[in-house]
Amino acid sequence: MNVGVMAYAIDRDGLIFWQNHAHRRVIGDACGAHFLDFVAPEDRRRAQEMFMSKIVGSVPSTQYDVEVHSVKGPVHVEVNSVPLVRDGSVVGVLALVASPLLPAETKQVRLTPRQRDVLDLLAKGATTDQIAMDLHIARETVRNHIRAVLASLGAHSRVEAIAAARAAGLLD
Repeated sequence: MNVGVMAYAIDRDGLIFWQNHAHRRVIGDACGAHFLDFVAPEDRRRAQEMFMSKIVGSVPSTQYDVEVHSVKGPVHVEVNSVPLVRDGSVVGVLALVASPLLPAETKQVRLTPRQRDVLDLLAKGATTDQIAMDLHIARETVRNHIRAVLASLGAHSRVEAIAAARAAGLLD
């Protein structure tokens, strides 16, 4: 599955050992490099602290903003990460990053008020049935709105639409 959410995994030493297509497209081939090599100097300490908090097992997950160096220059991203555990021991960290809209990709996204309502409910984790009930509209109408939102954002999934909407400043 090809989604716009960047994902990568790092070992206990901070070396990237896996990255998905979206991460490779934004960051470049990073396998074998230290994850801090891609973080802006002013954000490295915080990124290292968040990484270590998962390695030592003091927190189950972290969420933080950093500036990273992409193939097209610096971009601000939100990193959500969890420890990777094998046989009861932390062996690394898995991180998900909403793909940023790089300057060349930025476009004006226009959504109708109802599409915004649907997007807001999607971002809160609502299902198609829940959205239909909350908005007092037919299930098929919700599906049509979701298809329109995906198309407007250039997304292929609900998760990718939420990530793109956040990157475009449409969601908090």
